[in-house]
Amino acid sequence: MTEYKIIEILMKEAHTELSQEERRLLDQFRAESADNAAFVEENIQILNNMPTYDNMDLEFVVEEALTKVNNKKETPSKVVSLPRATSAVEKKTKYFAWLAAAVVVFGLSTFIYNFLGHSSDTMVYSTDSDMESFLLSDGSEVLLNKNSTLTLSNEFGDQLREMQLEGEAYFKVKNMDDQPFIVNAGLVKVEVVGTQFNVNNRQSNKAIAVFVNEGKVKVSSSKSRTKVLLSANESCQFDKQTNTLVKAEAGQSNATSWFSKNLSFNNVPLGSAIEDIEAHFDIDVSVDKVSCLDSLYTSLFNDPNADEVLKTISSVFDFQIIQKGDKSYQLAGGKCE
Repeated sequence: MTEYKIIEILMKEAHTELSQEERRLLDQFRAESADNAAFVEENIQILNNMPTYDNMDLEFVVEEALTKVNNKKETPSKVVSLPRATSAVEKKTKYFAWLAAAVVVFGLSTFIYNFLGHSSDTMVYSTDSDMESFLLSDGSEVLLNKNSTLTLSNEFGDQLREMQLEGEAYFKVKNMDDQPFIVNAGLVKVEVVGTQFNVNNRQSNKAIAVFVNEGKVKVSSSKSRTKVLLSANESCQFDKQTNTLVKAEAGQSNATSWFSKNLSFNNVPLGSAIEDIEAHFDIDVSVDKVSCLDSLYTSLFNDPNADEVLKTISSVFDFQIIQKGDKSYQLAGGKCE
């Protein structure tokens, strides 16, 4: 759990009641170490001493706060103003004004998104350049890949365990027969009771992919009006262009390579192997000799780098590697059956 997420929770706690999930996360972070406990207490003192701006124009406070943050950026952003609140929501007025002041104190423009752009009825988990693991209030575990967002309702676990995923995540779901676990990933809905599965819903991908490691899941889409039942080591894909949901003939052996760090190819077409390699390393690989893409390839890599994998493939198929940029490679020549 990041310190930034803890500051978000502390900011909310200062002026409103925390959800059960937020309280659990705060208590868990505090109990992990003495340094964490000291971090929490220090920031509570800072936040408690911040003004509430009772007698000030809320719109002015927000604009002033955002302007100071934007002045620190290379490119200015649009200043968003909140409407003046009425006396019926006086407490909410103080809360938003206080948050605007917090933006100035912490110098973090992302607070604007998390507090002014999101409903307080949701709990948002997000990552940037690193993956991160979370323990949900129901005991389920989530490993969130980099540049991904998972959004839960604050009522998560009361009657229904449901969430929205943008990006990629691996779920280890705690079995609860009376409460299904539902992941909405764009146009695809994944519903389980207790299992381990991976969902890849990156906007840049042509398809939304689901892979089951243990147990069973039901995958559906309102667009295709079809349902697919998956068991262990099975997968399916929803094509965003054709709006079709199809069960794959073979499981995606590298669906979880982003956190296992292993790449495995067992007598698969080279073209399929290259697709997995591109996804794993976030690179582009082109092959001059298209006929080689149908050739079968077998290999196993344990925490490799891109150069190591491409050199191994090149030695098998007699390719010449031409690097065209930081993330672009060309495999020239080649001999294949």
